Amino acid sequence: MIREYLTDNDEGELDDVNVDDAEEIEAPDSEFGRWQFAAPAGEKMDPAEARQLLRGTIAEWAEDGREFFTMADLVEPRQRTGLSRPWLYKALDEMAADDLIERDETTGGKWLIRTL
Repeated sequence: MIREYLTDNDEGELDDVNVDDAEEIEAPDSEFGRWQFAAPAGEKMDPAEARQLLRGTIAEWAEDGREFFTMADLVEPRQRTGLSRPWLYKALDEMAADDLIERDETTGGKWLIRTL
């Protein structure tokens, strides 16, 4: 079968190779377990409930003395809501309009938590 993919430049290169003797390659387990495909999307939370969840998460961070967060910090809340990343950006913009958070223009990727 391999020979059908050989070009004129490859002639003779595989004469001494026995494909049947090749070792089988097995992907090792990582510290996170075996690789899996993503689960199907769950049910979407009502947007009003999702906003409350997002505001509650950020309020908890503020109470803990946290000063900023990034989008990577919001993966778990976004997965719980089942809503899209664009929805999340819209909700963050609404919170910024309410002066609860502020986008850090110097980094572009951080959101500053305002003191409540």
